[in-house]
Amino acid sequence: MMRAEGSGAKALVDSMTFARMAHSFRQDVHAARDIQLVADAPDKPHSLRLRLSPTEQVTYQIDDENVIRIAKTNDKVNHFEQFRLPNVKAEFELHGDQTAGNRTLIELVLTRRRAPATDQHEAALPTREYRIKALLGNDHRFEKKSD
Repeated sequence: MMRAEGSGAKALVDSMTFARMAHSFRQDVHAARDIQLVADAPDKPHSLRLRLSPTEQVTYQIDDENVIRIAKTNDKVNHFEQFRLPNVKAEFELHGDQTAGNRTLIELVLTRRRAPATDQHEAALPTREYRIKALLGNDHRFEKKSD
């Protein structure tokens, strides 16, 4: 009984972390004016920088078991948030070309890895892929473009 309560509580915490991160990610991408991907390898972006205004930027960094969100105004950190995602592989995907005037879709792809056999609850979970999708600059879609 105690083990079931512990697994239920852990699943609830994981679900709430995922929901908070998804909400922040979509909100930031929709508010962004442009993006920059920083990659360890050409096909594996490690960080995503979103410029919200000339003085504001938000950076998402992928760590082993974390996605880290850093919000800055005038190069001063005003918010730091760490989303702990054990046994999850995270990566960014970009679809579309913002320079061609297309709508750019940005995805944060989370793939649950197989857990160690010592944790029965996690090991029982199937491998799943979650995709958090957002359109770059969606909040600005009705603004007139300057020539």
